[in-house]
Amino acid sequence: MHLLRRIFIVLWKSWFIIVFATISSIFFPVFSYFFGQKHRNLDLLGWWVRLACKTICVLSGLIWRIHNKNNFPKPPYIITPNHTSYLDILISVVVFPHDFAFMGKAELVNWPFIGPFFKHGIYIPVNRSSLSDSHRAFVKAGIELDKGRCIVIFPEATIPKHVPRLRSFKNGAFKLAIEKHLPIVPVTFADNYRRLQNGGFLKAPASPGRVKVVIHPPEDTHLLGETDIETLKERVKSQIEKGFDES
Repeated sequence: MHLLRRIFIVLWKSWFIIVFATISSIFFPVFSYFFGQKHRNLDLLGWWVRLACKTICVLSGLIWRIHNKNNFPKPPYIITPNHTSYLDILISVVVFPHDFAFMGKAELVNWPFIGPFFKHGIYIPVNRSSLSDSHRAFVKAGIELDKGRCIVIFPEATIPKHVPRLRSFKNGAFKLAIEKHLPIVPVTFADNYRRLQNGGFLKAPASPGRVKVVIHPPEDTHLLGETDIETLKERVKSQIEKGFDES
């Protein structure tokens, strides 16, 4: 039984990679063309990328279920999901309704298939080894928020080794929200780590199935200052943890 399960994991991961590579190769040329237009339509671009990601999920057997989707406020706002899997970005594109940009590690722009999408405006790379580069990335995120765009920031900054238990949160997302007086929307990815767990190709668990996403009520920041960052972090973390218990 253990051997059969291992074979299934490898087969499904292989199928997922084939689907991901094929759909990305089909959709990216059109995305690149429209993004290169002088008067590009970000809503149309977002729809196209979302269609690509939904197609990947459907063909891979990933069935998303969104809880409390009406909790999304009017843009702009900052989304802070827990980080449990490489599926998190894919599922974010599928379920988050408004135009947004990711903030994340700079290395992703060099990854095959997803890198070209990130280079075309839906990703703000952060070089975490450089304080000046990190500062510039958050300045850029602030500019995007001022334009009315949403920003997605994983407050854990990386996938923890002990998923789904959360690791400590970085300050960046919360400081930015307070500076801009914008709401933070906590999000729980409850199943992503079950569908595609971080780790070795042959050993780490993976399977098709349900992907539950819980959208929590937004945290207001209008009356908060920098001294409230720790309290805000704890409130957001508590909401995300409660999302694992929702049926």
